[in-house]
Amino acid sequence: MNFVPVSGIALAPGLVASELFGHEAGAFTGAARRHVGRFEQAHGGTLFLDEVGELAADTQAVLLRALQERVIDRVGGGPIAVDVRVIAATNRDLGAEVKAGRFRVDLYYRRCARDAEARARETGMRCAIPAAAIANCPAAPST
Repeated sequence: MNFVPVSGIALAPGLVASELFGHEAGAFTGAARRHVGRFEQAHGGTLFLDEVGELAADTQAVLLRALQERVIDRVGGGPIAVDVRVIAATNRDLGAEVKAGRFRVDLYYRRCARDAEARARETGMRCAIPAAAIANCPAAPST
């Protein structure tokens, strides 16, 4: 089982998509060969995304799509199905980041949904996602 750690701080803004999702040869200047991204490297295992609160808004959008649809697109390529458990961490107050407009509210609630699902699994309870997730989230930040 793969465990692939990624630091949100260490990802260069112009190369985030390539690093997370990979790229095909010739997708951009300097892409001489195919690069397998971190999501594909973690296929069947876990991707640990450290400092998720540091990710830019456009990266948050593609991350949300990958989490919801379990599909990624290599830069210059087509869709690839991935089976990855994502664990995310941050030292930021994401509720405050949402309120300040620096973190996507839909990704925030997606994170809460997984938190609620994990808590339910630990206690043996069944829960309805996303209704239970929203109920278990910290107070909804207003944007």
